[in-house]
Amino acid sequence: MVYVRYDLTVVLHPVQDDEGVLWDADTPQWRTFCESALRFEVPAELRTDAS
Repeated sequence: MVYVRYDLTVVLHPVQDDEGVLWDADTPQWRTFCESALRFEVPAELRTDAS
């Protein structure tokens, strides 16, 4: 199992900072895939103006 963080980084463990990072390339294609295919959305309580 893997986890997608609020910044669209894919990690092995949801609570460890930099260990287990599998993917951290923030590209327009990755954002589109996360939004369209995965229907990933940052929870309202974690949103900022930048996300």
